[in-house]
Amino acid sequence: MKLCERAWLGDGRGSRGVAGFVLVVLATLLVVLSVEVVLQVRQYQRTGQGLIAVMNDTTRYRIDADTGLKLLNPRATRPAFRINSLGFRSNAVAPGPSGKVRIVVVGASTVMGELAATNESMFSARLERKLNEAAGGSRFEVVNAGIAGYRLDNQQTLIDRVIRPLAPDWIVVLPGFNDVSDFCTRARSDAPVPQRVPVFKMPDWWLSFNTVRRLTSFMRPPAPKSAAPVQGFDAAGYRQRMDSLLRVAMTAAPHVLVATNGRAFGAEQDATTQARLARSALSFANCLSPTGLIELYDSLNTVIEQSAKAAGVPLLDLARRVPRGEAFFGDATHFSPRGEELVSGLLFEALAQAGLKVERP
Repeated sequence: MKLCERAWLGDGRGSRGVAGFVLVVLATLLVVLSVEVVLQVRQYQRTGQGLIAVMNDTTRYRIDADTGLKLLNPRATRPAFRINSLGFRSNAVAPGPSGKVRIVVVGASTVMGELAATNESMFSARLERKLNEAAGGSRFEVVNAGIAGYRLDNQQTLIDRVIRPLAPDWIVVLPGFNDVSDFCTRARSDAPVPQRVPVFKMPDWWLSFNTVRRLTSFMRPPAPKSAAPVQGFDAAGYRQRMDSLLRVAMTAAPHVLVATNGRAFGAEQDATTQARLARSALSFANCLSPTGLIELYDSLNTVIEQSAKAAGVPLLDLARRVPRGEAFFGDATHFSPRGEELVSGLLFEALAQAGLKVERP
């Protein structure tokens, strides 16, 4: 009978093994949670973002309930980003006529001033100062409506739902390159790459997990690089979206100006320089080589030119007017302080040539 009991209950080794396993798991979880807490506090102190920001509604962005658009959060704790009630990195602006000439600049992170240290250093704010200095007063108001990550359809919705009620006199559209990311998404779905290590999806705020994922990226084979992507580029679809964007802009404001997209890297540079200057852009288009990205970016700018010409909208060709390299760009596509200043001057000239009266009355 005792032999059977020992066989049934065990001699205690099994229970000790289970208890030891449970302790190891709990200890591991405690270490992970401790590391996560340290990373979250450190990120919040440095950037004002992370899980703490999620919990107290001070994240950099939030989704607007009425439009479904991602907009900047006025409660965000990032001093360099002063956000108005509309979710723009700009001064307060009220609907309807303001008594000033209101110019709204639409685009993505380049317009938003991703690398601009303060609101005052963005090209939109510099443009406003230039216009008012030339006019000898405060006749002009430039609203920065750039939101990082925006594609053409987001910009169209923003113009139609948020900017139209502001009764702008001018809308300046600098579309950005974000639609390129969709090209690589389609390329990956068409030709999936087998993974030696699984790629798990976790919330962006889970810092410890995402840190481990980045550190183990070398264990996963890189995506194949394409040097000739234009064959797969849906130029017709991009043209339709660009045409639609300009049509909506032209119904929301009596005057529209569109600009091509500048960048730091180009075909005239050697391969090493291209790779270095394109690094930040390649992180969002990892199916492309630097030469492939150059070709695709040129294709987007060509479509923008064609769309502006068809709509009869004046064009500022920043792709050709802003010199490439590190003097005017802080990374692949975002302007340095010198770049912000140069673009503000180019916009001043383009608006004047397009009919904006900037002289003293």
